[in-house]
Amino acid sequence: MTNVPQLDFKVDEERWGDPFDPNDEDQQTTENISGYIAYVIMIYQSRRYKDNDLWEIFHEDFENFTIEIFSQAHRQALRDLRTHLENNGVWIRRVKGSSYAKVLKECLEEENPHEWTEQETRERNQSAHQSAAQPAQQSQVPQL
Repeated sequence: MTNVPQLDFKVDEERWGDPFDPNDEDQQTTENISGYIAYVIMIYQSRRYKDNDLWEIFHEDFENFTIEIFSQAHRQALRDLRTHLENNGVWIRRVKGSSYAKVLKECLEEENPHEWTEQETRERNQSAHQSAAQPAQQSQVPQL
């Protein structure tokens, strides 16, 4: 297990690095869900998962998550997860006004990875370039 990094939100330090059971209501706290998300992002970063591999692992790690469970997480944790997935080749629908919880759940409901169009690839690359110019918009989860 790794030490809990400094984050912009509180996590359940006692459960840091533990598996998360979405069917266990005792685990459904903002701090525990946010901590699970931050920990998983750190694992994804350290193992350099990308594209379809990342899509599959995301589906495994968040199986049985509902919009309600995602909605309990800290907004920054959800933003970091969405940003990490997008920046590493997982298509996440972006619609102004849609919650992070909703678009992450929609990705989980896909039976196959989305095939990026040329326009989507250009838009994502442009967005990633803008994010690189503005580090505050990048993931706040430190790498392992």
